[in-house]
Amino acid sequence: MPDSTEQGEECLCGRLATRPHCPSCGSYETYAYSEPVTAIRHGGKKVKLRAFRCKVCGERFNDDNWQLTCHAPPYRPRGRPRKLAVKVDTVEERAELLERLREIQKLRDLSAL
Repeated sequence: MPDSTEQGEECLCGRLATRPHCPSCGSYETYAYSEPVTAIRHGGKKVKLRAFRCKVCGERFNDDNWQLTCHAPPYRPRGRPRKLAVKVDTVEERAELLERLREIQKLRDLSAL
């Protein structure tokens, strides 16, 4: 089962393509209407689509709108961006640090005598 932090398929706007979201504002908070919308596909085939209304901006849309013609602003994670990037030690830096720690341990052992 996929974790909530794992990304599945993405929509055009960068949000999850498995959850209905507003094609205008990108909000996942929607009302679903009980009566589906009927659309006619190529060849005259009738298809029933789920209809929604956004709780944030009030736009009405259906499955085709948010899956095929999404024009919501790009997804931005909530919260503050990190001030400092996480620095990863190189192998040489790690070896140098371990050598310094060994020297400090030797000095402690000598001072304890």
